Amino acid sequence: EMKPALSIFGMLDEELTSRSLSYRKTKAMFQPSKREKEPSSRSRLLSSICSTVCGVTVSAPFDLLKTRLQIQMDKGLMHAKYPKIRHAFQTIWKEEGLRGFYKGYRATVICTPVFHSIYFPLYEKLRLKFSSDFNADKASFKVVFFSCGISGFISNIVTNPMWLIRTRMQAEIFKAGNNPNYEFKYKTIRGSLLRVYRKEGLLSLYTGLTASMLNISHVLVYFPVYEKMKVVLKAIFEPDRDSLSSKYISI
Repeated sequence: EMKPALSIFGMLDEELTSRSLSYRKTKAMFQPSKREKEPSSRSRLLSSICSTVCGVTVSAPFDLLKTRLQIQMDKGLMHAKYPKIRHAFQTIWKEEGLRGFYKGYRATVICTPVFHSIYFPLYEKLRLKFSSDFNADKASFKVVFFSCGISGFISNIVTNPMWLIRTRMQAEIFKAGNNPNYEFKYKTIRGSLLRVYRKEGLLSLYTGLTASMLNISHVLVYFPVYEKMKVVLKAIFEPDRDSLSSKYISI
């Protein structure tokens, strides 16, 4: 039953790659002076926001599909509502229209830039710190590993309530079922946060935090490989450039 969801994960990896590439390009755009070797905090922040908004907008339909494919059999359904990815696309389009693919988008488009506005600047700051502390290159495994881990840990704690709301917005269609009179409860971000807080308590906003922390393992693999490959490709294809060009970054 999880095969469709695994295919979606592959699509989302492309979004992470494009976000990294967008971040790098916009960081150079917002950097006030090319003579400065390290980008300013302002350029990191603006780059993070721009790149993540672009990535979220493109990947939102796939993120919605991933969520629904993963949880559909936990909702008491006799048969999977979405047996295949193609069928899922067709069903959502028929039943909910284009807006159906962007359920939870407002929460995502706020939460994801917040997450990465914390994550990317903190990641780069920690890389500089650990590079100095460990007397190691910024692309070394231990520097990138610890920078990714600490950045992800802090970012997840700050943003978990918004991820929870986004998931509930995306999955509420299963509660509605075939009832045309069902009144959706998670309509706005503020209203949804207040609803969870009042009915379930503050700690409920951090449901799923442990799983989110375990998901940091994804970037603990991704970024060390990403940084190391940048060094390798630059040495092979563009040894005379100050930094690796976009066509090789995408690889």
